[in-house]
Amino acid sequence: MPGNPTIHHINAWRDFAASLISAFPDWKMRSMSPTVTQ
Repeated sequence: MPGNPTIHHINAWRDFAASLISAFPDWKMRSMSPTVTQ
């Protein structure tokens, strides 16, 4: 059901979680890099 707000909410959270999971390794590598000063 494309108009179901619950399904849309679940999909939004799934996409959000997927983006965090995919970004985490890159963030961890930057945070552990001695050349990063930010």
